[in-house]
Amino acid sequence: MPKTRKQKEKEINDLIDKLKRAKLAVLTGYQGLTVFEMQELRSKLRELKADYKVAKNTLLKIALKKAGLNLDISEYKAPLALAFSYEDEVSVPKEVYEFSKGNKALEILSGIMDEKVVSKDTIIKLATLPSKEELFSKIVYMLNYPLSGLVNVLQGNTRKLVYALKAMSEK
Repeated sequence: MPKTRKQKEKEINDLIDKLKRAKLAVLTGYQGLTVFEMQELRSKLRELKADYKVAKNTLLKIALKKAGLNLDISEYKAPLALAFSYEDEVSVPKEVYEFSKGNKALEILSGIMDEKVVSKDTIIKLATLPSKEELFSKIVYMLNYPLSGLVNVLQGNTRKLVYALKAMSEK
């Protein structure tokens, strides 16, 4: 049964709201994914407090226009979906990218970040950035490295003194 005008307007308003709230949205083509694979992707994104919304292309085009975004989706004939990230700009692209490597049917097409359209390459670059935990561990290592070097240098002089005193006591 086709959707009524009221249902379509509600869906458009929902899309506009998600586009306005999201820090980043990844536009994907999903044609060829099974229902199980779609559920798997949705559950992974839900863990990141993100949404994955399938939208009819005509409704998506209207929502993008009303949201003030000039993303031209008329070139895409296949059905489209958006992964919305509300917390950060890296975790959702990373998850979508990892999922697309295992499921060739999922294709990253472009994205929207800070209410500006970004290319597929930008989304992939975001996806390949190290995680926060990796960056924090690198910072801790960089802060700790000079201190551990200083400790080794100070221990080296003490160690040499002990060896010298031991050699003198043996004579």
